[in-house]
Amino acid sequence: MRAYIRPKQLPTIIGARMSADEAKRVRSYASQAGLSVSEWTRRTLLESAECPPWARLMLAEFLALRSVVVDLQRDLIQGVNPSTERVKAILEVAEMRKFALADGRLATLRTVKETKAK
Repeated sequence: MRAYIRPKQLPTIIGARMSADEAKRVRSYASQAGLSVSEWTRRTLLESAECPPWARLMLAEFLALRSVVVDLQRDLIQGVNPSTERVKAILEVAEMRKFALADGRLATLRTVKETKAK
């Protein structure tokens, strides 16, 4: 989890109802992390509002694969046979652009969320 500097006072309380089994799981997760239930829950809630690094990576890889498929399909439609050089070029471009594509999608998602929240 991301480092979090907690203010000295936390006056606002947000509650959640859960089953006994769910509460047991939460206590177990907090214990494994070496945190109180309150601190673990606070960190987990705040982290869930962000995009974790693994999700950004998976989105980037998915979008790179998508661009490779689209480029190869476009070549086939235009009658261009996929040579080793062409496939290598397509893969290099996809690799270079994948995080920019993912970050663009995530920025759009954040903008949409913020607009809906207003």
